[in-house]
Amino acid sequence: MTEHHLTSAFAFRPVDLDAHLDVCQRFRIDTHICAFGSAEGFHKPDGRGPESYAVWLREKATKLPGCLVHLWQVERIVGQIEMGRLASDPAIGYVNLFYLIPELRGQGWGSLLEAYAWTFLSGLGCQALRLSASPTNLPAWHFYQRGGWVDLGRREDHPDVRLLHKEARDDRAGAPRVINPDDYLETEFGREFTPERNRQAWELAYGRLNEELARRQKGTLLYVVMGVQGAGKSRWVSENLGRLGPRAVVFDAALPARRHRHLALSIAKEHGVPVIGIFVQASLELALARNARRSQDKQVPQAALESVFSLLEPPVRDEGFVWTQVIEQ
Repeated sequence: MTEHHLTSAFAFRPVDLDAHLDVCQRFRIDTHICAFGSAEGFHKPDGRGPESYAVWLREKATKLPGCLVHLWQVERIVGQIEMGRLASDPAIGYVNLFYLIPELRGQGWGSLLEAYAWTFLSGLGCQALRLSASPTNLPAWHFYQRGGWVDLGRREDHPDVRLLHKEARDDRAGAPRVINPDDYLETEFGREFTPERNRQAWELAYGRLNEELARRQKGTLLYVVMGVQGAGKSRWVSENLGRLGPRAVVFDAALPARRHRHLALSIAKEHGVPVIGIFVQASLELALARNARRSQDKQVPQAALESVFSLLEPPVRDEGFVWTQVIEQ
């Protein structure tokens, strides 16, 4: 399978513990080996162990549906995420496990796991993530260091590992590249719109998208942030720049219907870049009210805004997205 087709073959699905408990246990054992050199800690009587680990997984899945996820590549399971919220602070999400099979490590796919965890946990109101990592697991440790995770020090109950923390608004690792066709309408006198300038702006935006994705590095992801004008797309982008990371590319545009998203998804597919769809949803009344508060040169004519609103189609995975998220305003 070529790299270009690999991304479209990825899918995240809730863990089926009845069918794949053995897979979860095998991944956990391999995690211990990677972190500590052996699985002895997993099998100790006072450790989690296969049986108590199975009980823990079932309890976790019952309390928070969707918190256990497998990453599938076509018909095989290649990754796993276990996550939840800190009991002491529900605004902080806790990741118990990021796991990829050995053959997918070092290729940047870890950023896909982290992005999914952010998507799920931010939907629960989490503004930060936390996890435990062993410094002796050098590939994982370097991944977190490059990704802007902050070392909070050793865990009191487990001195062999360290607590790492990341804020949604913290862009110390670098910010993504944001592409918005409206930016190409700007002049020294403000935004100037004509049908011809608008056509050129979209051509330039797609040209830049192609250039950015052609230079893809390991871990590059494309976020397509869509919704009616005034829904809050650009605000969502600005509030989440820190968690998206420096290797992300954001395409911020209305793109209301499937046919409008086809070109961006085709460019991403050509370059083998996974695409995450963010649909920012707002009522027509709210969009119109926000639009009216913009400066005169940035206001969208009411008829045009109402037309875009009438065309809205929430994105679905079979368009070419790895997954989609709806942001309610």
